[in-house]
Amino acid sequence: MRRPVKSSAKADPAAEPAPLPAGKKPTINDIARLAGVSKKTVSRVLNESPFVQKDTRERVKAHATSVWLRADLETLVMRTLRKRGSRPLLNQGDPRDILARLMTERYPIYALADYTVETQAEPHEVVVDKIMAIVQPAAKEC
Repeated sequence: MRRPVKSSAKADPAAEPAPLPAGKKPTINDIARLAGVSKKTVSRVLNESPFVQKDTRERVKAHATSVWLRADLETLVMRTLRKRGSRPLLNQGDPRDILARLMTERYPIYALADYTVETQAEPHEVVVDKIMAIVQPAAKEC
C-alpha cells in the first residue's frame, strides 16, 4: 500500500482560508477551518460557554449562528430527573437548587446567542420546527 506523499511546502498562516462553495451548508469542520480554531472551540462558542476569549468567539460567530434553547426551571428539573445519575454536577446536592444557581450564573452568557427559542416539555420535533421558523428566514437574508 502506498502512502500519500506529503508536500514540503508549508501553508501561509496569514492566508485566508478558501470560502465555502455557494449553497453549501457549513459543518462544524468548515466553521473551525474558517475561524482558525478547533472543532471543540466551535462547539464551546455555539453552546455559549463562558470559557472562550472574546476575539475567538467573534471569529467563530462570523461563520456560524447560535441558538439558545431556553427552558424554565421546572422544565429543566423534569428533563434532568429522567436521566438521574448521568449529570455528575447535579449529584452534588439538591438538583433543583443547583439548576437554579446555574441558571442565574449561565443564562446571561447563553443570552448572547444569536437566537433564543423558548422550550418546554414538548417533543423534539416541535423544538426543531421552532428553530427552523427562526433560522430559515434569517438565512435567506444573507
